[in-house]
Amino acid sequence: MRLRTFPPQVEQLAQLWRAQVLTTSSWVQVGEPIPGAESEPFFVRSTDGFSGLAKPGTSQPPVHRHPRAAHEKIAADLAYELGLPVPPVILWRSGRPGMSISALAFPRALPWGAIPPSMGGQLLPRLAPVASAMAAFDSWLANTDRQNDGNLLLSEDDTVTPPVLRVAYLDFANSMTYRWAQNQRWQLDDAVACYPDRIPVDETSLRATLQEIEQFPRTTIEEIVTRIPEDFLSVAHRTTILDGLLHRQSRVRGMMATVYPGIP
Repeated sequence: MRLRTFPPQVEQLAQLWRAQVLTTSSWVQVGEPIPGAESEPFFVRSTDGFSGLAKPGTSQPPVHRHPRAAHEKIAADLAYELGLPVPPVILWRSGRPGMSISALAFPRALPWGAIPPSMGGQLLPRLAPVASAMAAFDSWLANTDRQNDGNLLLSEDDTVTPPVLRVAYLDFANSMTYRWAQNQRWQLDDAVACYPDRIPVDETSLRATLQEIEQFPRTTIEEIVTRIPEDFLSVAHRTTILDGLLHRQSRVRGMMATVYPGIP
């Protein structure tokens, strides 16, 4: 099931960045860090014309304790393989340690929190398939930071016929080892509900995504995780992520059943 609605140029970049780990482009900061954002992200532009959001802009906590950039890269690459709408991510060795760049998915994007309530109610049924799929994906990665109005971006693209609702789910910094680093917490069956709230679950989409996660090749999981350099992801955290993803792969269906009874 392909639920990515990014413009063609973004999907071309996603294919390129899926094959790469570290950026080979030169990037410059554009403007000041986004005010009020905990990780102090900032916009960047490359000499070859790409734009993105770089983070974290702070060195606290240090990478060996919280490998945020590695989380973002791993999540983006897994989502790309599953056809889920997470923008492409590349790792960046800049003046700050452990940074990633997330490509800008589309212009004129609005965070969910900026959507007027009347319009939001109309959008919920249209978002149901992708939100249901992302709930399964978030649960697999233990991304419990989904309940954030800035982590879902929308854009109604009327430059194509018929118009396309473009959707991007962001921010996996506080997933995986953020939850799993102590006492093998990847063994906890902690599920994530659909976001936005009040959205009707699309059981067809949810079941299809669960099946794709269950059938995801172990070799691909290992390739995506083990290629992250050690200055972005320690050996201990790499082992934890592999243990967690492989353990939860066969358990995510049961996790979702605790939130949505009746999902076999």
